Amino acid sequence: MKTLEVLPVFTPEQCDRLAKHVVNQAHYMIKRGEGFYTLGASTYLDDPMHYEGIAANTNILLEREFPAVLVAVDAVLSEHFKVPATHTNIHSNGLALPGFHIFDSNSAGLEGSVHIDEPYDRIDWRGVEWHSPFSFTVPLQLPTLGGGLDYWPNVTDEEMETYEREGALPPFEYLAYAVGNMYLHDGHTPHRISNRHPVPLDEYRISIQGHGVHTADGIVVYF
Repeated sequence: MKTLEVLPVFTPEQCDRLAKHVVNQAHYMIKRGEGFYTLGASTYLDDPMHYEGIAANTNILLEREFPAVLVAVDAVLSEHFKVPATHTNIHSNGLALPGFHIFDSNSAGLEGSVHIDEPYDRIDWRGVEWHSPFSFTVPLQLPTLGGGLDYWPNVTDEEMETYEREGALPPFEYLAYAVGNMYLHDGHTPHRISNRHPVPLDEYRISIQGHGVHTADGIVVYF
C-alpha cells in the first residue's frame, strides 16, 4: 500500500495469550457471516441506528478483558504520530473500542469484499472536527497456511467499475501478515481481507481491528 507502515506491538508469546483469551469470549462474539465473528461493535458491519447501543454494551467487555490491548494500541500510535492517542474519550462520542475479527474453520477461506475504508461517514461526530483518517490491523493468530491482505495500489476507477460490473478482478498485490505487528494505512487504497487458504479445523485467524482520526486534541481510535 502507498501509505503502509508496519509497527511492532506484541511478542508472539503475548499474541498467543491474547488470542486464547479472545477465543474464551466466544459467548460474547457477534456472528457476521459463516465462520466470521467480531468481538465488539463495528462501524461498517452494524446498522448506524444500532451501532452506539452495541458499542455501549461491548465496550464494557473489551475494557474489562483487554485493557492491555487498548493501552498498547494507544502507545504505538502515539509514538508513531508523535501526538497523544486515546480511546478513553470515546464514550462521549458513542464510538466502539478497537475490537477483534475472528475467523474459524467454518469460514472456508472467506475473502473480504474489495473496498476502501470510510467508517467515519457512518458516525455522528457530535461536532468534533477531524482529519487524516487511518486504519490498522494487528494479527494475533494466523492459520498454519497464513493470512494477509490483498490490495490494489495502482487501480483506476475504471478498473474497479469493471470489476463491480463483471466480477473480473484487476491484478492485485498480496501482503502476508506476521503476528504481533500493526499494519497501519490510510484505508484509501482498495483492499480486502485475504484468506488464501481455508482455516484448518481448530485453528483461527484473529486480529485486532480499528480506525482512527486526528483531532485538535490528538488521535481518537475506534472500530
